[in-house]
Amino acid sequence: MSPSAKLVSLATAVPPNVLSQSDVAAAANQCFGGRYDEFERLARVFKSSAIRRRHAVRPIDWYLTPLGWPERATVYLEGACELFVDAAKQQGARSYERASCSRSCCLSSGFTAALTPRHEQMSASHLPAM
Repeated sequence: MSPSAKLVSLATAVPPNVLSQSDVAAAANQCFGGRYDEFERLARVFKSSAIRRRHAVRPIDWYLTPLGWPERATVYLEGACELFVDAAKQQGARSYERASCSRSCCLSSGFTAALTPRHEQMSASHLPAM
């Protein structure tokens, strides 16, 4: 008989800053409106997507500051790790106790990336030992 897999717990976490879609559209226009010829055509998605609010790791003004890729990537990674730990702690030890398996797996997804081994390493010290 081959080993089986089962879902023993599920938890979610969202970033703390709630942004209205209209504020995000205005910020996108401020950042990209004059830089890309196709922006006006592409910006229609802010209205047609039926998204009313978004969650972000930082307040909207932070995204308007001129930062480089390393600074933005660091904040993204820190935020992803915090959310990963928050979701994992929601389930706590009871999930581990219910699981009769030799391996656990944590999946995380976002708009731009999935949980990477680096996230797991950074988050591991914040989780209870199994």
